[in-house]
Amino acid sequence: MQHSVPVPGRLLLAVLVCAVAAGLAGGRSRDEPRGRVQAGLLALYDFESIGGGVVEDRAGRSEDSRLRISDAGSVRVLPGALELLPGGGLRSRSRPAKISDMVRIGREITLEVWIRPTAARQHGPATILSMSDGTRERNFLLGQDGDRFVARFRTTKTGRAGEPGLASAPGASRPVATHVVFTRDRTGRAKLYVNGGIAAVGEILGGVYDWEKAPVTLGFEPSVGRPWVGTYYLVCRVAINID
Repeated sequence: MQHSVPVPGRLLLAVLVCAVAAGLAGGRSRDEPRGRVQAGLLALYDFESIGGGVVEDRAGRSEDSRLRISDAGSVRVLPGALELLPGGGLRSRSRPAKISDMVRIGREITLEVWIRPTAARQHGPATILSMSDGTRERNFLLGQDGDRFVARFRTTKTGRAGEPGLASAPGASRPVATHVVFTRDRTGRAKLYVNGGIAAVGEILGGVYDWEKAPVTLGFEPSVGRPWVGTYYLVCRVAINID
């Protein structure tokens, strides 16, 4: 099925973090959602309202998933967007168990971001979106490695940092507004999309029983010197694939 997530009339800067187990949603999981689904939302970050260096979780389920800006001098708040400058980044207040628990139940995930990389090439994988305590312990990652987009998802058959994962072809990353989606269904089938087209397909087999309770981070991973620099418009959904 062709991927089709509607482009908003104006680019929104939000991060949707949700997990919807197929068993809870009912029915069979499809390759891609038909639109941006709101059901089962676990967290929603609206960057248009930032106070005290904190981005609230608009889903309001837990304070654990609030994002704190690491350095106010390293971000630029724009109309409907948030730009990370060198040294900028955001991290959840603590380790939101609701995300890791729901992904363990559903064994599926969707990561979706609207971004504009500052540079076509960045040393990486530079972290766009992750749930991680560092490169050695990572539940998932959506990042930029050189001029490729990469995705990693930890299972019992991958390394503890979710390797190997998927990577787009060279040249996929450019300094323009870009829509990137990664999906992994409960059978292990994984796909990476860039601007609605399939950029990579593969299998990430294994269970999701050993996920760590880790912070959600944007722009960096803890204790790693590989920050991502760019602008977030809509930072996506972290979800279990929607029926």
